[in-house]
Amino acid sequence: MNTFIFKDKEIASLGLEKEIKRRVSEKIEKGVYNPEEIGNVSKRKLDILLDLEIEDSFRRFHYLYGNWDITKEFQITSHRPFIGPFIVVAKRLIRFLVKSYTKSIFKNQAGFNRDLILLNKEILKELKGLRKDVEALKGK
Repeated sequence: MNTFIFKDKEIASLGLEKEIKRRVSEKIEKGVYNPEEIGNVSKRKLDILLDLEIEDSFRRFHYLYGNWDITKEFQITSHRPFIGPFIVVAKRLIRFLVKSYTKSIFKNQAGFNRDLILLNKEILKELKGLRKDVEALKGK
């Protein structure tokens, strides 16, 4: 089953989807949501970061936006039945030792990455506005 972690709680994505659909249906019945509005929203291209016209630029920006924090830790596991737990302990020990030396470097790099992403976001917004202006001038 597909799951994701939210505030240290594992949530089943299929159950969440059913719950969302149930709550939307209730609100439609109560008149809170208009089915026509829901149709219009579902037809729109959902883009929480930027409404970029260049799909490749959006794809690259979205990848960078999701991966700027290099300090995130990943779970260490092993599929080996007998020696697996020892491998996990060894990897955790190595991570701890290496992290003590690299923590400040990675923290600085993550901050630099975040600032570059925010700068790129502003540049892409400006570029989009300039493209609209150029298209408007071409149309005159």
